[in-house]
Amino acid sequence: MNILWDFRLFSYAYRGRGVGNFTKLMAVAIHNVHPDAQLFIWGQKEFIPAEFHEWPVHWLDYKPQTWKNDLFSIPLLIKKHDIDIFHYWIGLGPIFKIGMGLFHKCKTCVTVYDLGIKYWDDIPYCKALRKTWYWKVQKQLFNKADKVVCISEATLDDVKKCFKIKPENISVIYPPMPVKDSGRIVMREKRFIVLDGAPHKNISIVVKAFIAFKKAHPDFLLYILGDIETFECSRYCNNYGLILEKMNHYDELLKLGIALGKELKFKKSISPVRVLDNLIWFDWACKDKDTGAYRK
Repeated sequence: MNILWDFRLFSYAYRGRGVGNFTKLMAVAIHNVHPDAQLFIWGQKEFIPAEFHEWPVHWLDYKPQTWKNDLFSIPLLIKKHDIDIFHYWIGLGPIFKIGMGLFHKCKTCVTVYDLGIKYWDDIPYCKALRKTWYWKVQKQLFNKADKVVCISEATLDDVKKCFKIKPENISVIYPPMPVKDSGRIVMREKRFIVLDGAPHKNISIVVKAFIAFKKAHPDFLLYILGDIETFECSRYCNNYGLILEKMNHYDELLKLGIALGKELKFKKSISPVRVLDNLIWFDWACKDKDTGAYRK
C-alpha cells in the first residue's frame, strides 16, 4: 500500500507550533506501528524534522504554490505515484498555499485542528477568509474526505455542525506527548494550564476560555509563557491588542488566576512537562528536585 503524507505544513510557521509538534509526534507513532508501509513524504526536506530523514521513504519535492495549483497538481501526484491513501496533515487552515486536490483516485484522510476561519470573528483575517473562493472551494472538497481526524472533541463538534461528513468517518486523536521518567508518579498539589511557544493569535481565545473555565474550577491557574512584549499584536485585531494591553496590569490578571511567563522564576532544577503551543490544555506541575516542593 502506498501512503502519501502531505508535509507541506513544515514549509511554513506551523513547523514551530502545535501543528508541527502534533504532526511529528503522531507520524512517528504511526510509523513505529506500521514500519513496513510504502511511505511517500511530500514537502521541502530541509524544513522537515530530522527524525524523518533516515526513514526508508520516497521523498517528493514540494515547491510552494497557491491552492489553485493544488486543485490539479495533487490529482496528478496521486496518479503518478499510484497512491492508495493521501493524508492531509492539516486541513481547512488559513494559509492559501496549502489546499486540497480537486478529486482523488484514492482514499483521503484530513487532520483538522480547529475551525477558526468559521468561528473566530474577533480575528479579522479569519473572518475575511470566509468570503474568499479559497474557503468556499476547500469546504466543498473537505466534504468528500473519506476520514477526518480531529484533535479534540470541541473540533469534532464543530466539524459535525459545519460539514456533511458521516459521524463514523470522524475520529478524535489527542496530541501525543513525549514523557520522560514515565515510571515516576507525580502527586500534583497545584493545577496549571499552560500556553507555550511564540505568542500568537490563540492567546486571546485561551484567555477568554480560561476566564469562563475558572468559574467552575477556581483552583486552576493559567500561565502564558513567551516574550509577549515583542509580539506585534496589530497583525491581528483591536480586541487582541486590548487583551495584550490588559496583560500588563498584573494585579488584575492575578485576580483572575492568570500569570505571565515573566512572573515565573524558573530554575534549572525544575523539570516541567513539555507543553504544546496550541489550544490544547495540559495539567502541569513543577517540582524542585532539591526540596521536593512544588512551585506556586
